[in-house]
Parts: sequence; structure tokens; C-alpha cells
Amino acid sequence: MERNGCFEILATCAHCGQPLPVNGPLRTVVCGACLQKNNLEEEHLVDFLNDLEEEYAGLEERQGKGGNRWGGGQSFKYGYYRLAPRCKKCQKPLPAVATGTEGTVACEGCGGRFHTFPAPAWLKEKVPSAVQIISPEREDPAADGAGSEAALKLDVEAPRPVLMACPGCGGGLEITSDTRRTCPCRFCGAAVFLPDELWRQLHPVPEKREWFVRFEGPTWKQLVAAGRAKDLVAEQEDLKRRGTFIPLVSGLKRRMTPAGLAMIVAGTLLIVGPPTGYLVGRFQGFEFPDWLIFPLVVCGFVLVSLASVAPSLMGARTGPLRACKKAMNELAHRLGLELDAEFENGYIGRATGKVRGREVTLDPSRDEGLEVDLHHGWTLYLRIDTRNPFHPEDCRRFTTGDARFDDMFPIRWAKPELARRLEGAPEKVAPFLKYLDRWGDRLAHFEIWSDLEVHILPGGAEAVESKYFRPEDLESLLEDTVELARAVDALIEGREGGDP
Repeated sequence: MERNGCFEILATCAHCGQPLPVNGPLRTVVCGACLQKNNLEEEHLVDFLNDLEEEYAGLEERQGKGGNRWGGGQSFKYGYYRLAPRCKKCQKPLPAVATGTEGTVACEGCGGRFHTFPAPAWLKEKVPSAVQIISPEREDPAADGAGSEAALKLDVEAPRPVLMACPGCGGGLEITSDTRRTCPCRFCGAAVFLPDELWRQLHPVPEKREWFVRFEGPTWKQLVAAGRAKDLVAEQEDLKRRGTFIPLVSGLKRRMTPAGLAMIVAGTLLIVGPPTGYLVGRFQGFEFPDWLIFPLVVCGFVLVSLASVAPSLMGARTGPLRACKKAMNELAHRLGLELDAEFENGYIGRATGKVRGREVTLDPSRDEGLEVDLHHGWTLYLRIDTRNPFHPEDCRRFTTGDARFDDMFPIRWAKPELARRLEGAPEKVAPFLKYLDRWGDRLAHFEIWSDLEVHILPGGAEAVESKYFRPEDLESLLEDTVELARAVDALIEGREGGDP
């Protein structure tokens, strides 16, 4: 169904602060006051159009909304309305134009002319329902990049040349709209500064004018919702084929040691044994000493309690945890990382600081034993654990085509632009494959979202009471993960090869 929207946008010049009319889908606008070029962020125009589309059904004809927005060093005063193309000067509807028409359309009342053209590719990519534009200005189709220095305008008369006398020699100077504010006299060579009144006459401030967009087909929001539903179905089918993956990491699942198990068995016997022996003895005529029952039961409770808390009390003082703590201590001092107070109180503790410009946190006792800061977080989401998968808003699922990467990260989502670049592009994930070559078969936890989190199988697959890193893994894992974080930021920025 065809839908029509009207837009009025007034920005501010980033150079002189004067009003800057945006009379069409323009990414570059030249200020009429200072003649400086202003580059406008596409996202603002995109948001105005998508906002109207989202609210269109709830608006009556000629109804709309307006407000102010700030971004990219500029402010925008805007209004958008549910309104068919018209000439604001005489209030008459503009003649209908077919979708795909390229040319001009004239008002049948006053003769005012407007550009009409299909929605440009950069706009249609982010507002897919936009099909046809009617506006007083447009970007030069022949220009490269974000448009020409000055947008193509209609019904704007060029000011006639003005003659003025040189203040120095009296020679006649012909001044046009192309003349710079300070121009040389061709007779005496003096620099002549054009007065404000003449300058404004040659460069009248452009007016804010209405421009129109025709929309057809599903809106951006509807397309995103449909794509997301399709992605979720694809993920569920993929997970069903794989089965649920739960990392087999001893460090993430506390297990009972033989010593702890023996303490629990002994304690249970002490708790249950004396009362049972007392009752059996009474039944068979044997008297169990009453005074011995209470101390034995108490000892049983103490043993059971110690079995549950002893690992926590002794954790970093014995075995592999002690080795991990010592290695972390040495690494932190060598790299200038800060150790928290827990490090001194019988626990492995935590080390924080910067490594090659990246904020890092080492805390082996947590699922995310190593965290490395991303400069461009919240753009790419990867996870190896398929339990309770999280699906970020405004993200799309992608498949690179590299079986190893796609199998390792069944939960893989990204912002639409990045998802498009990664779809069917296995070469883009080469830094991940290099990382997986070394750590892939030992990954216990791996997640990328706001930062990069990782934990590996500590000490192989042996059962341990607490999570830890083996000393020989600690520094190399830190270096490799920091390097991978740099490559992830490069990937998000679109830099080739993952070079920082």
C-alpha cells in the first residue's frame, strides 16, 4: 500500500551556528551564511523516515510529530507528517508521478518545480520501504561519495552581478555570488572585504522547505521482525541437529575430592551411628554409653561442615590453585597489573590493569576467568554454550560458511551491517581460527558482546574443587586473547586482515 510522508528539517551549521535547511535527502549541505560544507550523518535522516513509518498508521492525514535532536556536533529541528505531496506556496496537490520517475514535477497552480527521483541506494538500504522522492533539492547523481559541494536546486535565481568601487583606488569591481568574501582589486591589488549588506544580497539564506517520500511495502521494523523470526528458527534447527552443548570444564563444575568424600562419609556415620547403636543396644540388652552419643554426633556434624568449606578455606594454599596464584602474582608484577585484597587472604584473587592498551581482568574463580575490553562492544555476539541462548536486539544471525567457526559458535549474532559482511565470508574470521588452533579444544567459556570473556579447561579434564588456570597457560592465553580482541575491533571497523 502506498504511503506518503512530508518532512521539514532545519539543522545548524557546524561552522558558524546559523540555520541550515535540509531540503531533501542530503548528506552534504553548504551553509548559505558562511559557505562552508556540512557533512550530515545519514542516521539522522534514516531515523526521521523510519520514525514516520512506525507511527504512520496512528496518524490522521496532515497529522505528524516534531521535535529536536542532537548528534554529530549539530542540532536538528524536525517535523514529519502524514501528507501527500503538495506545493506549500499555493496549497495545491502536486501531480502524481510513477515510481521510478527521474526528472522534475511542476505545481499546476504556481508553476513551482521540484525534483523527483527514486530513493537513492544509501537511503533505501536503511529505509527499504522508501521508493520515490519529491524535493526542492537533491544530491548531484554524478557526484561521488556523499554528494556534491552544493545540492542541485530548482527555482533559485542566481543574483545578478553587482558593481562596487574599490575603497583604495576607486576602480570598478564586478562582484558575483562566486566572489570570495575578501577579494583582490584588479587595479591596485588591495584586498577588499565585501560589506555585510552586499554579501547577504549575493548569498541569501535558503529557506526551509517541505520535501516528500513515497513508501511502499513492508517497513524496516517489519522486515527486521520477519528476519529475526527466520533467524531464530534457523538457530533452533541448528541447535536441534547439534544437541545442547554444555562445556565439560571441571573448573566450572565443582566436584568432590576423595578427601572431602571420606569426611562426609565419616561424619554421616558419626551422626547416624551412635543413635542407631544406642537403640539396637537397648533392644539386645547392650547398653551404649549415653555420655558418648552427643560428642560423636557433634563430631559428625563438624566433619560434614569441614568437608563443604575446607576447599574454600584452603583453596589457594594447596595444589594447582596455589600454583595459579603464584603465577598470577608474578605475571601481575611483570605487567604492572593491580592485585585486589583477596589475593592476600588465601584465595587466588583478581588482577586488573592494561595490557597493550586494553583493560583486562583476570579472575580464575569466575566463569569468565579472563575478560578483555573491546573498543567496539555491543556489535558482535558469539557464545559456545547453547544453554539459555541470548538474542541481542537489532542483531541478525549470520553464517560464515566456515564449518569450524560456525560449529564452534552456534550462538552467533551481529549488528545488521556487520552480519552482512560476515555472511558467507569465511576469510573474515581467520583471526578466530588462529585462536581456535591453540585453544579451541579446551574452551570452557567463550563469549563476545560488551567485551571478550574466556575460560579454558584448567589442568586438562581433571576434577578440581575450584576454577583456576595452569601456570603454563596463563600468559600465553592472556596474550592471545588480547590479540584476538584487537582483531575483533578491526573486523567491526571493517579494516582488512584484522590488523590493529
